[in-house]
Amino acid sequence: PRPEPTEPRPEPTEPRPEPTEPRPEPTEPPRPDPNDGYGELLPKCVLKRTQFRGGDLTNKVYGSLQDCARDCRRTKDCVAVSYQESNRYCWLKSARGGANAPYYNAGFISANMECDRSEVDLSCQREGVNFAGADIGNMIAVDIEACVIFCRDTEGCVSFSYNEVNNYCYLKNMRGGARGPTAYVGITSMNMECQNSRISTAECLREDQNFPGADLVSIKEDTPEGCAKHCRDTEACVAFSHRESDNLCFLKSKRGGASGPVLTVGVNSMNMECDNSAVTNLDCAREDWNFPGADLRYIQTDDLEECVRYCRDTEECVAFSINNANGYCYLKRMRGGSVGPTPAANYVSLNMVCDNSDVDNLDCIREGFNFPGADLRNIIVADERECVEHCRDTQNCVALTFRESDNRCYLKSKRGGSVGPYPTAGHNSMNMVCDNSDVDNL
Repeated sequence: PRPEPTEPRPEPTEPRPEPTEPRPEPTEPPRPDPNDGYGELLPKCVLKRTQFRGGDLTNKVYGSLQDCARDCRRTKDCVAVSYQESNRYCWLKSARGGANAPYYNAGFISANMECDRSEVDLSCQREGVNFAGADIGNMIAVDIEACVIFCRDTEGCVSFSYNEVNNYCYLKNMRGGARGPTAYVGITSMNMECQNSRISTAECLREDQNFPGADLVSIKEDTPEGCAKHCRDTEACVAFSHRESDNLCFLKSKRGGASGPVLTVGVNSMNMECDNSAVTNLDCAREDWNFPGADLRYIQTDDLEECVRYCRDTEECVAFSINNANGYCYLKRMRGGSVGPTPAANYVSLNMVCDNSDVDNLDCIREGFNFPGADLRNIIVADERECVEHCRDTQNCVALTFRESDNRCYLKSKRGGSVGPYPTAGHNSMNMVCDNSDVDNL
């Protein structure tokens, strides 16, 4: 294979961090009142001038909010209510905060049957940062503490962004929003749970390596440690690349980026979790065999172990072939490449996980039968046993045919070939898994 893939440029298209702002309607935003006056039935959980939309179980007229709440507690799956004061209609809800988050409505009173009104901890807030996307709903909140309460009251809310200019609170169903943080003056964002402990990049940071592609978002950060904090705050982030020339941090949705590392001076990359343990799978190496196709990318290496480590760092990598003549390591997304092994001098190929156990399924051989069609590839082997070993090494191989006249092994992608067995002298075929039990369905 020619080592000339087109390299994606590590310049993601920057999403505009501008939430769609609905026009503010109320002049006095609602705020949870711990002294709501509704007695023990709904202690501290009532939200005045607030409607819970969606998630309806049923609705009918009640004498009071308390009567509605009593019925909710007797109703299976009811966890919240919304009460319209003008006509005394009350909606029983199957989701805390309704299906679409609380909404300002002067004529409604709403409450969850259970709520959290403990002291608000703001240690997870990120000032000057927007968590764009993954919106559940939005409402006006008098301050960021009220926004926390709204998120607590809403099923599925795990984060929010608060616009200090117009007091709008955007509830989110993903930590860090859909793609992660972007710098935005006047917005403070917060995950409901976070880690603020110090991050060490010493173990997993790969210096002078870029992880191109699979970009979520980019944000300015002076150090890889700062970049790692943003990644930790972002639900979809599992890796990042930090470019020293402009201190841009690119958050990634896949380990190793879209297709694995590229040697790039001045770019340092890291998977949030990595494996630096000793390489112990070199018994899976197949010398003088190539696994063609299913390439993710190639990278120059010094030895087989280094190629293993690059594959470990790449999300979809399950195998590789290394050309000993030039040191190029070809990372693969399929065991055995796209269609299985082929003899190739100066190549060593390896599946990251392999089966080197004794061949014990030769009782599946059907002597004198060919499985025509559904061929992946064919190779010359010593015997049926070696043919089985190559099939094991090939991701889509489920059957094989061995031709005795020239010891040719045909690897198959379908049991029985494309149309089933055919009597053919000098051919022995087998499925990798078979049923030799007595026939009992006559």
